[in-house]
Amino acid sequence: MALLSLTPRGNLLLSIDEDGRAILTNVPRRIVLHHFSFKSSVSAFAFSPSGRHFAAGVGRHIEVWHTPSTPDQNADGQLEFAPFVRHRVYAGHYDTVQSLEWSHDSRFFLSAAKDMTARVWSLDAEEGFVPTTLAGHKEAVLGAYFTEDQESIYTISKDGAIFQWAYLGDPNADESTVDEDKHERWRIKERHYFLQNNAKVNCTAFHPASNLLVAGFSNGVFGLYEMPEFNMIHTLSISQNDIDFVTINKTGEWLAFGASKLGQLLVWEWQSESYILKQQGHFDSMNALVYSPDGQKIVTTADDGKIKVWDVNSGFSIVTFTEHTSGVTACEFAKRGNVLFTSSLDGSIRAWDLIRYRNFRTFTAPTRLSFSCLAVDPSGEVVCAGSLDSFDIHIWSVQTGQLLDRLAGHEGPVSSLAFAPNGGVVVSGSWDHTVRIWSVFDRTQTSEPLQLQADVLDVAFRPDSRQLVVSTLDGQLTFWSVSEAEQQSGVDGRRDVSGGRKITDRRTAANAAGNKSFNTIRYSSDGTCVLAGGNSKYICLYSVSSLALLKRFTVSINLSLSGTQEFLNSALLTKAGPLGLIDTQGEASDLEDRIDRTLPGSTRGGDPSVRKRTPEVRVTGVAFSPTGRSFCAASTEGLLIYSLDTTPLFDPIDLDLAVTPSSTLHVLQKEKDYLKALVMAFRLNEAPLLKQVFEGIPHNNISLVVSELPTVYIPRLLRFVAMQTEESPHLEFCLLWVQAILISHGQWVSDNRGSVDAELRVVSRAVGKIRDELRRLADENVYTIDYLLSQPVNKGVGNGVLGISGQTSITNGGTVDDEEMADGDDKDGEWVGSQASSLASQSPMSFGYSIGDFIAISELALRVYRSYRDAPSQFAAISTEVGSLHLILKDMNNTIQSRGHCAEKEADLMQICDGNIGKKMRWSWDRLKWHQNDITEMRARGISNAELLNAFNLSFTSSVTSQIEKRLIQLKLEIQSGKREGSVITVSSMQAAQEGDESIWREIKLELEDTGITEEMINEHRRFIVTWVINAINSSELEEKAVSNVRDQGESEILCNNNAENPEADSKNDGAREDSDPASDIESEHVLPGEVDSEDDSDEFLKAAAQKIAQIQRLGREAMEASDYDKAEGHLQKAKDLAVVLFGVQSMKAKDCSTLLEDVYAHRELSRDQTPPLKMATTFRMSDELTKYIRWAVGSRGANGGRAQNDSS
Repeated sequence: MALLSLTPRGNLLLSIDEDGRAILTNVPRRIVLHHFSFKSSVSAFAFSPSGRHFAAGVGRHIEVWHTPSTPDQNADGQLEFAPFVRHRVYAGHYDTVQSLEWSHDSRFFLSAAKDMTARVWSLDAEEGFVPTTLAGHKEAVLGAYFTEDQESIYTISKDGAIFQWAYLGDPNADESTVDEDKHERWRIKERHYFLQNNAKVNCTAFHPASNLLVAGFSNGVFGLYEMPEFNMIHTLSISQNDIDFVTINKTGEWLAFGASKLGQLLVWEWQSESYILKQQGHFDSMNALVYSPDGQKIVTTADDGKIKVWDVNSGFSIVTFTEHTSGVTACEFAKRGNVLFTSSLDGSIRAWDLIRYRNFRTFTAPTRLSFSCLAVDPSGEVVCAGSLDSFDIHIWSVQTGQLLDRLAGHEGPVSSLAFAPNGGVVVSGSWDHTVRIWSVFDRTQTSEPLQLQADVLDVAFRPDSRQLVVSTLDGQLTFWSVSEAEQQSGVDGRRDVSGGRKITDRRTAANAAGNKSFNTIRYSSDGTCVLAGGNSKYICLYSVSSLALLKRFTVSINLSLSGTQEFLNSALLTKAGPLGLIDTQGEASDLEDRIDRTLPGSTRGGDPSVRKRTPEVRVTGVAFSPTGRSFCAASTEGLLIYSLDTTPLFDPIDLDLAVTPSSTLHVLQKEKDYLKALVMAFRLNEAPLLKQVFEGIPHNNISLVVSELPTVYIPRLLRFVAMQTEESPHLEFCLLWVQAILISHGQWVSDNRGSVDAELRVVSRAVGKIRDELRRLADENVYTIDYLLSQPVNKGVGNGVLGISGQTSITNGGTVDDEEMADGDDKDGEWVGSQASSLASQSPMSFGYSIGDFIAISELALRVYRSYRDAPSQFAAISTEVGSLHLILKDMNNTIQSRGHCAEKEADLMQICDGNIGKKMRWSWDRLKWHQNDITEMRARGISNAELLNAFNLSFTSSVTSQIEKRLIQLKLEIQSGKREGSVITVSSMQAAQEGDESIWREIKLELEDTGITEEMINEHRRFIVTWVINAINSSELEEKAVSNVRDQGESEILCNNNAENPEADSKNDGAREDSDPASDIESEHVLPGEVDSEDDSDEFLKAAAQKIAQIQRLGREAMEASDYDKAEGHLQKAKDLAVVLFGVQSMKAKDCSTLLEDVYAHRELSRDQTPPLKMATTFRMSDELTKYIRWAVGSRGANGGRAQNDSS
């Protein structure tokens, strides 16, 4: 293939080969319209911007032709098709034309040729226009281009010279006496040079709209320049050989390069300086290939030492491994498909990880060998390799990399190896005319030889491990029973594989069958067929049962390859030999083309004295896909894939002149006949039209259209919908189509699953891909979703603002009771939030870069709370985490100050939050983008939690320490009142006990036991008791004042609350406290149970506090009955906090409050409005149902569907 060109509309493709034969193709419909020959090789080609003409450089002449028109292209709507009508022939160049370029208005075009000139031509005769020759270059001109305004022309020659031409007058002429028009012509305005270190220019391209010029050089470097100033934007080396082709896309953003010697194709985005596409094929012959177990990848190996992994769907190379230093001879996958094994002539077997794309194991023999074949145990634990240098088979352990054994028995080089699919035996074929069956896992290494009549080339196992096929050098295929070691049948394939005559053959193709054989053979997935290929242009498919040739596939009809012609052209035979073997390189006009840089003897194979070689067509490897619907072949033409999953691209049934794209859109948009429009689109089979009709059908009509659709279109519709599901953003729309097809035509699909199996696999893969993506998305956001679901409802919150009620579970994390914590614990004991049933009435929330900063507060408060529950063993951790919470609150305060909040709030925070914080923590909080008022409210709740944690820290940490502290308070009161004269509890004695004086500690223990504290509790909490007593003694005066004030206040409250029999007093008290909280008097002063003058006063105070808690509970019940759940939660939470501080976490009063709070939460959830289910849930449900339905349709029922349902849910 020499040239390819698309019309500006992109609907017609013209391809031209080296001999000048052209094929016109309709790209959207993928059909060949016309064959044509230009009678000579075409060196340049270009369509006009209008698309009505194209110019072709045929030798020294330029031929302009009319572009073939189609009915939808003709302006008057009439049918017209007249391919290849020549418009005009232009002559004037003295050597081969190398470039053609049209002007923007399609009236003129430029030609550049090897005669060192460029010429300006007009399409039709123009008044006053004379064809112009632009001469001045010293070497062949590669390109000539118009600027956007067509006022200048750029010409580039092979030696790197750029001339800018402008239409100017003669600068030496006398303006007063000479007519200006007669002396105006194209003149050189500027000269520029690339200066690329003697490198020649191989190709150029120019983008008029952006004035960008690209040049590719012979040293593998390309340069990008801005014209007309010739400013170099950048240069880049992209290859080790010549850059042969370059082009620019229409917008001027991407540059495409081609290097033919190495098979490189690159697309470069010059603005971001990054690769859009970077592909390279094997630049040497391929040796082996294998399908991945999932059928989505193909691995090929070649003599260039590279291993390439190809994507079956896109045809692109995914990854290339280059660790081998010589030709790679064989490749095999492990059973799961994540590990690949390759053998090479460099003496190594390598194992590749296809998840991380790395070589994780290398196996070598004790002596240097060139491995030619390998086999892998189905379990992936053992790998075997054979060599042409040694007659032994080497076995390695994959896990350890150690050589386990060497199997000796062959008397010739080992040419092929194969493990049985059940892993029982391994079979080896050798040039000694034998095949041996080895039981490598038995105690003794024994082999069963199978005698053949010629050298063994390849062996293959049937998938059931019961039969073996062997290919030999005499063209025979023999089938053997593995268990009986007997030959069952055979096929003589010499006539089947013969065909094609090489240019050196002295015999005809029919008489040259004796030297043809099958070098590679493989069983089909079901074991009914055998595929064979060799040094021929044919691939043969045989039936195992009937031994008949089912089909013979032609690999290539490329006549430039040796072995593709059945009859040689006598005109190409000369006295000096075949014309194809005569070296004409030394007759080239350019020195660069005449130089032969190959080293003597470096060319492989054949006669070393031959100066020129023609590639020979042959097949080096074949492999069936796991599905059995396709197979691939490694040949001289590259990697070829043959498939049964090909649907007709054009449906001529009931097709008439009325079925056109315009009539289809009229039926869709005007007549609203969606079924007819869909059928017409399928008949025309144009992808853009199909997509437009598909998306134009309303979703509520999908089931009606599908139910009436003829079954002949069901497979094509399934495949089209699956493709749209993978590409289109309308996921639910596409899933509705799939669901409608399977519901309306499910029985037909089930009955004909053999014919639609490929389509169902495509649909299943598309639906599975959606589910995997949604599952991944859900897994990434699971904690965020749990957080959102755990938030209470606040209907007053506006869009985009986080309300304070939505922060209750975060900022009150330290005050949640045991039962509530248990509901939020997962199996691992980690708190993940309450599991709310829906997102009913939840307003949208806006937060900063990550919600994790916000969740950190709740997790910190939760850890503090749990630490208190597990006290006293974690008392030190409690103090540390409370201090950490203070630092966070200090950070909150700084944030509020930086946002200019009220001074009262700042003062409150400054009184509680102390200490310094770093800039890093402040920056982390600045990322949270909440409303200022909400920040203030949230900080205030954080302060409340800090106060409560401080109260915990100063009072007691568990029920045990609560009892100890009550007794210590009693002891302190007795000491203050003088009831314990001569007490040993002083500051000095306690400090001595703290330092370890056991004699003093025994006296202190006796006095503590007298208060009711057991000896076991004293020994366990010694540090806590000593610290508490020392702090109490040091602050005794302040404590006495505080206790007296609290006692007076508590007594007045008790009198007010217990005066229920006095209505007047009661009404006065109610009026005084109408706007206050019942718990404010106790909570505001942080009164602790021990701060009273005597034990009697303490009991009276606790009794009054219990009545206060009961009063708050009553207010909470009343608010709950009035359905004011936020107010009820506030009352009950305060009552619970007081009960925990005064009576302990395990007290009945605290548990009663927790029970009431649970009732509030339950009623609140029931009162939420029901909202439609999330789109994500809908998609999960639909994808799960469709997956189960597809599996039912193809006959896979039972446990798989249930497991998929569980995974989806």
